[in-house]
Amino acid sequence: MEKSDSSQEILKTVQWVTQDPASSELTPYPPDVTVLIEQAWKLRREQVDVTLDNELYTVEFEKMQELNKESMKFVKVYRKLLEEGDLENLPGTEEISLVNVNQPRISQSVHPYYDLIPYHMTKTIAVEKLMNRLLYNQYKLKKASVLKRATYPEVERKLYHGTSEASVKEICVHGFNRSFSTVYGQGVYFAINSALSVQDQYSPPNSDGYKFIFVSRVLTGDFTIGCHTMKTAPLMQDSADEVPLRYDSVTDNLTNPTLFVIFNDTQAFPEYLITCQQIFK
Repeated sequence: MEKSDSSQEILKTVQWVTQDPASSELTPYPPDVTVLIEQAWKLRREQVDVTLDNELYTVEFEKMQELNKESMKFVKVYRKLLEEGDLENLPGTEEISLVNVNQPRISQSVHPYYDLIPYHMTKTIAVEKLMNRLLYNQYKLKKASVLKRATYPEVERKLYHGTSEASVKEICVHGFNRSFSTVYGQGVYFAINSALSVQDQYSPPNSDGYKFIFVSRVLTGDFTIGCHTMKTAPLMQDSADEVPLRYDSVTDNLTNPTLFVIFNDTQAFPEYLITCQQIFK
């Protein structure tokens, strides 16, 4: 296999790990195996065979899992970035990497999620950083457009979106889509309080009881009151333009909103995926 990066460079920036399905404990691959897996990943291969303790394993990139060729058992694998790169330098395809939530930059985005959920309600399984340059560039262009005409000073918010397991991959690759529908207008909803997103109507648990919450950047811009029959944001009545402008989003309450709904798919950028599990007593 050709080396596109030196082993030293790879080991400074990337660590591949497996996750124990019982304890959720993460175990790093040995350095030489991490290099082998990373090289195959960068060459866009579907899978790569590795040897650990004289046993053969196959790492499958599409499903992000490792198969023990003897026992035929699977475990999840993650690509962990050891250094935070600038979003503009992200690869062209989507990546999902397990992160250390105690890093200051990540902690500012993710920790408010924990602050708003009673500790006894959920158990966090994993926090993953989503990196998709195409989605981010689309979001940047939309943000520049909103900034030019918005009258509300706070055009961007960090909000939460709970969803089903079936929609997770779609959102990671293609972003949020209005076809997912919502209980508050025919757009995509985002909650200010993460406790709303963990409710079953927004994030139905899978067969293992896991729930999936996205932490997202959302362009709420100028907003008004919405209702469940809306297919798009209403026109701004006092617009001075020849072609009346529409509000950027709608909400449930102008003075104390609990959620926002957007109708343009490029107005939100999924930044983190939190997998959690309900705790029943």
